[in-house]
Amino acid sequence: MKNQGIKFGLIYGGISIILFAIVCWTNPKAMTDITSWRSIVGTIVMIVCMFLAARKTRDAKGGFIPFGEAFIPPFITYVIGSLIGVLFLYILFNFVDPSLLEIMVEGMVELQESILEKAGMSEDQRVQVLEEFEEKMDNPYSPGSLAIMFFTNLFTIDVPVSAIIAAIVKKKEPSV
Repeated sequence: MKNQGIKFGLIYGGISIILFAIVCWTNPKAMTDITSWRSIVGTIVMIVCMFLAARKTRDAKGGFIPFGEAFIPPFITYVIGSLIGVLFLYILFNFVDPSLLEIMVEGMVELQESILEKAGMSEDQRVQVLEEFEEKMDNPYSPGSLAIMFFTNLFTIDVPVSAIIAAIVKKKEPSV
């Protein structure tokens, strides 16, 4: 496959599905924990796939690539891999096993409660915030919620990480 962004996006998406599936069927609450092994391994896989897409593109261009061209393969890798992961989560939580959604929401509420407690909020303040949070958590895996999550991550994760990788991989041709 010529387009390394697509190739590594498919790899990233496939590995993401495997990681999501393992966690969902072994410990679904861990999906909400950003310090879980799934989150850490998933982040490493994402960065490695993005980096390899950029590096293989540079190598295919004779070892030289400007920043702008080096930015595109990791960006595409993240977009494709994330879309695959988001589609998998949507299908999983809305069609395959909707009972997992309740467990996930429960885990999100517990995580939010822990954060509020560590922030030093009073019991009354925590109860009020958690009630509002639970109302908003009706279905965090609805099409609208997933679209918001995808586009938020696109600008907060994909663009900066792609720019960093492009800065590392870029290499100007020597002037003669």
